[in-house]
Amino acid sequence: MGELSGHWVINAPDVVTETFQGQSVVLDLSSGHYYSLGGNAGRIWSLLIDGYSIESIVDGVGAGRSDLVPGVRSFLSELVGRKLIRPGEGGRPEPVVFAEPLSGEPPALVVYDDLAELIYADPIHDVDEGQGWPVQRPATP
Repeated sequence: MGELSGHWVINAPDVVTETFQGQSVVLDLSSGHYYSLGGNAGRIWSLLIDGYSIESIVDGVGAGRSDLVPGVRSFLSELVGRKLIRPGEGGRPEPVVFAEPLSGEPPALVVYDDLAELIYADPIHDVDEGQGWPVQRPATP
């Protein structure tokens, strides 16, 4: 699988994640984008967090739903491309075994950038000292 092999981890501290009622939300503090990972995407993300290797995840998906393997690879490539995950050390060597095979569509990353400007803002350091918040400091050339 080329560059997508081995163990990958969340690209902390720039990337943080939380799961609410089975829906994982990922926030990239460096870009201000946030992502929704429902369904299969959330399951794959959880496996990455739990330390499974890319090969273990792809093999586990392929054992139950070989038709989803290209979509899983594409999803993992997008996580890498958006710098949400990075190569890591160690990890879990055992294969992924799904109690229930993945169902439905291939995993997808839903991107939101509507709050990027607010998330990316640094109100402590980017404020015009003379006028205060919400006036930002003028950009320096």
